[in-house]
Amino acid sequence: SNAIIVAGIVTNILSVVGIVITNKYITEVDGFHFMVFLSFLHFAFTTIGTRVMLLMGIFQYKPAPLSGVLPVAAGSLLSVAFMNLNLSHNSVGFYQLSKLVCIPFTLLVQYIAYKQSVSRLVQLTLVPITFGVGFATVYDLSVNPVGLAFAACAIAATAFAQIFTNTYQKSLDCNALQLLYH
Repeated sequence: SNAIIVAGIVTNILSVVGIVITNKYITEVDGFHFMVFLSFLHFAFTTIGTRVMLLMGIFQYKPAPLSGVLPVAAGSLLSVAFMNLNLSHNSVGFYQLSKLVCIPFTLLVQYIAYKQSVSRLVQLTLVPITFGVGFATVYDLSVNPVGLAFAACAIAATAFAQIFTNTYQKSLDCNALQLLYH
């Protein structure tokens, strides 16, 4: 129903914002600089969560070959690790901007590598995102070379993780939870 969808969207937004703010807080205030370990914790809890959801019958197990899930796993690991490093070395604003850049970058890679294009309407929605990112980046004075390098790696890793997830989810005939389980 619509109420469940709205509740899911609100929960997603609140949890993502909460995780970003908490991660930034522990790096800035508490001096926690073990971002790869933090990434490990994210994946450990995701693993536990998917196992619990499988036991609860929320999704059905679907076997998949290692060769089919390895690119997705590698892309996801690199994406989360570099995004966490990005957040630890940049302001929250720049971090959020780099996440927005993932959308047009992913579409560009899909177009160049796979000749996949999107509708004119989708292309038009990218215009304000692109200009907004450019404008905000110019005025974000807390960007530094190390943070910028981590942001670039995070953008590239996230784009490839999205492409791999989409590609392998279709080729393995898995839903999102079945693929995440592996």
